[in-house]
Amino acid sequence: MGFDLVWSGAYYAMIPSGAHGFELTADEEIALMAFGDAFVRTARPGLRQEHPSLGDVGPLPFVHFMGRVRTLEDGTVESRSATYVHPGAICRSPTGTGTSARLALLAGQGDLGPGDTLETISPRGNRFVGTVLGETMVGDFPAWDSTTTGSARLMARSTLTVDLDDPLVDASDLEGLLGP
Repeated sequence: MGFDLVWSGAYYAMIPSGAHGFELTADEEIALMAFGDAFVRTARPGLRQEHPSLGDVGPLPFVHFMGRVRTLEDGTVESRSATYVHPGAICRSPTGTGTSARLALLAGQGDLGPGDTLETISPRGNRFVGTVLGETMVGDFPAWDSTTTGSARLMARSTLTVDLDDPLVDASDLEGLLGP
């Protein structure tokens, strides 16, 4: 199975969804999770996990499923996409780093250039717009600067309670967060 490996805050395995029968719709999320899980478990042992300037960045965490790129009548370029997070989640948005990885791949292939945009659409219909800014280098490797915009929603709010009298708690990391 062919895939591209792209860095965008972490390594992304970039997989053409149509080659595996996916249209990247909401009703495919369970199948996408199963495929993503099997893919990551199979691919991890053979992948180099060194970033050219960060060193060891850990095992492959993401699979980005890429739908075909379409150019609409108004010139907008869009693509369905889904990001799998190991183990076992399909993001509800196309994700900013996933969109950025897709931009880098398309720019590296010559399909997009500085100033070009791509709108990615998740299986749930959420949309992010990424724009290629320009070419750069990371170590000895060509890279692309980009920007991505989208909408975020608060999913949950939680409260963390730390017992500062517990002798096993190292509160030095909390300095500045605690009140007077």
